[in-house]
Amino acid sequence: DVLGDTLGQIAAEKAGIKGATHNVRIGNLIVSAGGDMIVEVNSTPIKTMEEFNDMMDSLEVGSMITIKVIRDGRGRQLRARLEEMTRNGR
Repeated sequence: DVLGDTLGQIAAEKAGIKGATHNVRIGNLIVSAGGDMIVEVNSTPIKTMEEFNDMMDSLEVGSMITIKVIRDGRGRQLRARLEEMTRNGR
């Protein structure tokens, strides 16, 4: 899934994750496009946003994680330290 606001813009930028750059219309749906697609967290495949959220919920604040993303058709590994999110995502 393309990263939206799930990580919070500031936290995502610190991790090197690129958020969506534009919206596209597919039929009657408008979806975000152009950002990184998260495919693994700590070597665990991620196929849905629910799986991503469950994985984030299972990890401790302050732990280091490895995130594999697809950017511009190529795989890339990113390392990040999990931070606690506040209500505004910062």
